[in-house]
Amino acid sequence: MSQRLSRRDFLKIGLFGMGAAALSRCAPQTTPEPQVTGPSGTIVWWQPIDNHYAAFEYFRNKVPDFQAKYPQLQVELVEYPFVGFEAKFLAAFAGRENAPDIFVGLVAPWAGCVGVADPMPQDLVELCENEIVGAFHNVMKYQGTWYGYPDGPTNGLGSMLFYNTEHFAAAGLSSPPQTMDELYEYAKLLAQVDSAGNVTRSGFAHRYDDARGAGTGSKIIPFLHAFGARIYDLENNKAEGVANSEAAVEALVFAQKLVKENLSSITLGKPEAQFAANQASMFFRESFMVGWLAQNGPDIKYEVSHVPRAISDAMGATGVVDWAIMVNKFSERKEAAWDFIRAAVATKEGDLEASKLNGSPVAWKSNWDSEHMQSRRDYNALKYAADHYVDALYTHARHQELGDRHALAVQEILLLQKEPKQALDEAAKDMQAIMDKGPCG
Repeated sequence: MSQRLSRRDFLKIGLFGMGAAALSRCAPQTTPEPQVTGPSGTIVWWQPIDNHYAAFEYFRNKVPDFQAKYPQLQVELVEYPFVGFEAKFLAAFAGRENAPDIFVGLVAPWAGCVGVADPMPQDLVELCENEIVGAFHNVMKYQGTWYGYPDGPTNGLGSMLFYNTEHFAAAGLSSPPQTMDELYEYAKLLAQVDSAGNVTRSGFAHRYDDARGAGTGSKIIPFLHAFGARIYDLENNKAEGVANSEAAVEALVFAQKLVKENLSSITLGKPEAQFAANQASMFFRESFMVGWLAQNGPDIKYEVSHVPRAISDAMGATGVVDWAIMVNKFSERKEAAWDFIRAAVATKEGDLEASKLNGSPVAWKSNWDSEHMQSRRDYNALKYAADHYVDALYTHARHQELGDRHALAVQEILLLQKEPKQALDEAAKDMQAIMDKGPCG
């Protein structure tokens, strides 16, 4: 930054330059202060928060070391409520000047549709290819290009079965269900209904109260995959014949049956809330729920198992809830932002500490069999999923639109507003129209 000259300095330079030069040769010589170069300002990280997130505690502790390299930079870590975060983010990116330098979301919409994610630098690509568990790779990419590093709260291998061991013991059950038919029979033994016919304890708790792809829609995926169904076919750009396939209808008929027979409440709230309140015996959720339950249901006795099969395994990273840490490609500080990710996030230590704080699993292969991971209740389920995961990707650039439309159909089915075939036929038609628009951005 240029310095403003005083009137006296101006006179010395402009009118008495020669005299000033002569005097300067007689004056004591001083060493000029070193000039600090590099980016200045503040690196801003925006993190949407859903249920449980604590890794910022570790990342903040890494800021002083980072600032030793970039003394003119500050780092600001900002948390936003999950509900409504997309609108906030989109408005900021549209204006560019107020957008974050680092942000978290699904790769496909932000890289492919909104078009604001910066391709990952090659050294980080190589690190991820070598160190990150293979099941996470494709959900961090868009059309084969790496854009994101796995975000702690949600990296995992799909939903797992959480089950209350005290409820199981009281019902004479000693092990988790291995098939969907067993899940149904278990639910009949576990559900409780009052004299008015209201479910007071779900044998299995459905997510029914949020018609969004990341809410109701993502929690139905275990049923779909177990029956061999899919939400859409990314490779062939197909929703019609896929979202409403015979297998998909069969899966949703099965899921709806749990509601129709008073085995699953559609009034008690979200499954994790029911489970933490001792009002549900089983539910599907991602592995970060281990951390959430430690804080919100510390007295609940439970274990975790893989999703029961119907005709197929049902777990796997699909891109629906697998969030990534990305850098804004329009940021003036994007190189420094990637450097902060290198220093604070994309390290073996950072992976392990984020897992401990969030209650989520690790992403690094070298941390997979650590004492920390082996002590987790979901360790065996995660190990099973790592060897049996479903290779289904829902990473279309318009995934949010597709997921929301599909989730609306799921909600209509679970709330008994429509029969599965009608709801899925209507959704598949609308979803195909969305896919036929092509990628956006």
